[in-house]
Amino acid sequence: PDTSVESIGRAARFHNERYYGVGGVWHSGNSGQMFLAALDTNGTLLWTHEYGTSVRDEAYSLDTVADGGLVIGGTHWASSSDWQGYVVKTDSFGNEQWHQYLGGPYQDSPVKVTSSREGKVICVGGYATFQQGGTTKTRLYVAELTSDGAVGWERQYAGQSEINGFSSVTELNNGTFLAPGMYDDAQVAKGVLVHFAANGDSLWMRTYQHPPIAGPSGVHWFQHAIEDPDGSIVATGTLTDGQQDLWVIRVDSFGCLVPGCQLYDQVAEQDEGLHVGIYPNPVSDRLYISFRIGEVPNGEFTLLDAQGRIVRRFAPGGKSEEIDLDVRPHPPGVYALNYADKQGERWTQQVIIE
Repeated sequence: PDTSVESIGRAARFHNERYYGVGGVWHSGNSGQMFLAALDTNGTLLWTHEYGTSVRDEAYSLDTVADGGLVIGGTHWASSSDWQGYVVKTDSFGNEQWHQYLGGPYQDSPVKVTSSREGKVICVGGYATFQQGGTTKTRLYVAELTSDGAVGWERQYAGQSEINGFSSVTELNNGTFLAPGMYDDAQVAKGVLVHFAANGDSLWMRTYQHPPIAGPSGVHWFQHAIEDPDGSIVATGTLTDGQQDLWVIRVDSFGCLVPGCQLYDQVAEQDEGLHVGIYPNPVSDRLYISFRIGEVPNGEFTLLDAQGRIVRRFAPGGKSEEIDLDVRPHPPGVYALNYADKQGERWTQQVIIE
């Protein structure tokens, strides 16, 4: 064995009575290849394979396909300034059948993959649209590969920043797809969910943060999302707001923390009106606020107790936002939740904390 080899595991699957794991294997310095290993149910190593060039390649995800083979998603370093998404299709014994590179001339993010029920490979990540010095900006990115590895279509969503990218992708029961990740929304790193059709057209995109933080100090990042039998969506990840915590949210099929938020979206995009909904009320632990406005918000929310004293204040981070407010630090009682901006008080509602 070569003592200079270092392998890094990224993802694993159980299929055909075998365990498969992928990652990267370094042979010397920064050179390495994508790595696939197969083990039996007792953990005995059956075989290993490596894919790619001697520059630097890594695997970050894998999925099984209908023919019994595997599809692996990761990254390929063409050079120090040109990174590409890298997808490899193998048979059930790890023998490469085809590979495909995705992305442009800059440092694109690694791609993560899933095999669809239609036999396509859906790839997600971040597409680099700008690069200068040590700064690279990306947009949320999705691509479809056909069963022979050809690019069917590619899509980029929303704006560019240094943090935008997807972490994984899941096919939903109706044949559409859901991709979680991180997105720079008004200079705040928020968790993002994008729901898109089988042809890549976006159906909705929503960002989330917890607790509401006015400023760039928090980092929120979704890693995985699944669909429950009732059609709701559960997303998991991490958040950093002074300390790092696990993060779990449940939203409805429209991505709403507050049921009915989708009814505001088209209205808010067409006028300057303010639309706010809260749920539940009375509340004992978490109050969910659906915020929609047609312009860039310049105001803040305040929570006042029965004596009119401000006990909480926070600002929305964008024009369309789902805010998760923890009310447990406040004693039971009757409160007023207000939103005011340069135009004055725009919205108020009584909140009962139990």
